[in-house]
Formats: sequence, structure tokens, C-alpha cells
Amino acid sequence: MTAQFSEKLRYDGIEMPLYSLPLKSSPQFQEFAPKIECTSTALWRGYIGEWEIVGYDLYLIGIKGVTTEGKSIRLSDIFPNCGDRVLADWYTGKLRVPIGECIDYVHVDFLSVFEEDLFIDIKNGVVENSFTVSNIAKKE
Repeated sequence: MTAQFSEKLRYDGIEMPLYSLPLKSSPQFQEFAPKIECTSTALWRGYIGEWEIVGYDLYLIGIKGVTTEGKSIRLSDIFPNCGDRVLADWYTGKLRVPIGECIDYVHVDFLSVFEEDLFIDIKNGVVENSFTVSNIAKKE
């Protein structure tokens, strides 16, 4: 498998890559997502989710992708009447945000190693904890 394009996360006003896929665990996504076109081996899932943490809440604020019929995917295709954002209350897990330079490129999934990783623990769409791990010592 090829290294994959990251999701996008806005956190503390900063745009960051997100090496986690919270949308995959959404029952709504699993039931209502249109058939998505895979346009690149670097994007097997066929979409890029755009996320934002506001206060302590994780929101899905956009999705970029194309259906097999050639139409752009919209949030309302998956979450009818959602407005401009959806609280990710279905998601419980750890978000991984790579920080700094890539120190070990791995041509598979999200396995490349960066100088640091920011981990954000989410429970039912709410931030519970966050911490940073340095990967520099692991590389030496």
C-alpha cells in the first residue's frame, strides 16, 4: 500500500495534517456515504476529511472527494440538515498529528515517522487529553 494523503485538522487556529480517520467509524458515513471514486493510490479511501477542534469538541467541517458519478461530495450527502459542521460524537479514539520534519519515510499508510507526534484522546467527540511524544530519540 502507498503512503496516504492525510486528513486536515484545525487546532488552536493552526492547520495540521491528521494521520487518523475518524469518519470511517461513523455509522452515518457507513450507511449514507455515496460511492466514492478512488482517484489515486495515495488516497485509497477516496476522500479527505476536514476537521476542527473548537473548545473541546471535534467537528467534521468538510469532505473533499468525488463520487463514482463524478459529483463532489458534500457533508449534507452523509449528514442531512447538518449545516456547516457535524459534531463527531460517534468518534472515540486517539488522533495522531505529525509535527516537524519527516525523519523516516515509510511508503505505507500513515507509518512515516516525524520529529514529534501530538496525540489527542477523544471520547464521543470530546477532547479528554492531549500529549506530545518526541520521536527523535527513537531514530538515533
